[in-house]
Amino acid sequence: MIYTVALIIIEVTLEAWGLELEAEQQYGVLRYASAEPAEGPPTMILLVTVVLIAAGILLWKKAGCQWMLIGAGLMTIGSAVPIPVDSSAVTNAFELILLFTLVWTKVHLESEERN
Repeated sequence: MIYTVALIIIEVTLEAWGLELEAEQQYGVLRYASAEPAEGPPTMILLVTVVLIAAGILLWKKAGCQWMLIGAGLMTIGSAVPIPVDSSAVTNAFELILLFTLVWTKVHLESEERN
């Protein structure tokens, strides 16, 4: 819980405090984005990813389930490697892969409990 509170404080102080939004159109959809370009990688997301990878390693070693680690690894690679596509949907695709692997991890662990 302390880690979660720390992440919230980090996000509020580094990203949300003083944030100015501006309306913009992207692919025919109105959205609000920061008026200033991002400075460096998103700290809170990186720290959450570290926890996901660490938990994935533990689950792989203790329960033999590597899906969480694979999903967190793919999400990290997908966020770090620039993909030459003029859409932010690519990032959403990697988030969808992460969510799928988290659900698959849960299904795998629950099926192991029943056996």
